[in-house]
Amino acid sequence: SSSSSDDDDDDEEPLPADIKAEHREPHETFWPQKRRDRLAAIPRPRRPKGKKKLPPIPVDDAPPILGGGTGYPSGWAPPAEHPSWIESAVVAQGGDINDPRYRRPRDRIAVACIAAGVRPHRGQAGVAPKKWRTFFEQRAENSSGAEKRKWQRLAKAAESISDDCRDAAAASAPRRPNCCQGCALHCCAVIRASRGRKTRHRFRKTLAVVDGAGKIHLTYYADPEDLRNDHPEWSEIHRLWVCDFCNGKFIAFLDLLDDEEIIEWFRAGLCLPSEFASLFTVFACRARLPPFSENGRGRRHPAGRLECCAAVGDAVVDEVEEEVPAARRGVNCGCMKK
Repeated sequence: SSSSSDDDDDDEEPLPADIKAEHREPHETFWPQKRRDRLAAIPRPRRPKGKKKLPPIPVDDAPPILGGGTGYPSGWAPPAEHPSWIESAVVAQGGDINDPRYRRPRDRIAVACIAAGVRPHRGQAGVAPKKWRTFFEQRAENSSGAEKRKWQRLAKAAESISDDCRDAAAASAPRRPNCCQGCALHCCAVIRASRGRKTRHRFRKTLAVVDGAGKIHLTYYADPEDLRNDHPEWSEIHRLWVCDFCNGKFIAFLDLLDDEEIIEWFRAGLCLPSEFASLFTVFACRARLPPFSENGRGRRHPAGRLECCAAVGDAVVDEVEEEVPAARRGVNCGCMKK
């Protein structure tokens, strides 16, 4: 009698139509095309100054998540070069694909995806890494046979790589500060962009006040021990110590956009001055956030970029209090919805 593998014993069943619709491929957004479409929808006379002509049609080098191949040449294996769209995604995080802390996770996730015949996750495309992983977990739940095992292996590998990245970033993180660095950067950026018009700003549980010498003093009204270690996905690099809001909502949302889209979002959604939008894009997007400096001096980012700490300036963490004193309540300008 002939023997057969486990793959041959189970019949592969296609997903039912309703399941396919429910767990369909996550929709990625190619932001240059999205902006071009938005501009094309505006009648030419009403378009903003300098944008009367449509830009050239942008080209997206990355294939779709499913059905477009892996995005890698046949026979690819480390240490071969990654495709340009992967390198661009790393650069957008403020990183360098040749940095081992970016390269190791990218090599691992590429190998796992190539084995499954799908394209790796990329950032700045509107799909969160967790949603990307969950998509393959759902496909495994609604498949059988070899197909089911393929998705299970990919989902397990992606989760393992993500956990390893988080652990490595935590191991290399500097000491925990006395303030959420995301909120602090936001407060300091608002004050700096106001050009002297603002001397105090509160965001979430962080209050920034400018003294007579022009120094920004920060007060944090929460327990610093609760701050989370934030890192760019698919990297082993610590980014910031942040509160739950910045880690799970604010910075996580910025990670889904490219730089120009972040500026558009601040301008249209929050009606903030363009100079603040540009400033915040530099100092509060992804891994380009410089390590927090209590003495106001710039430090070299782990990815190798040297960024000015002008947004933080001479910010100093003065005190940590459990609740906001009555005299200091109500100073939030309301530019960010709670």
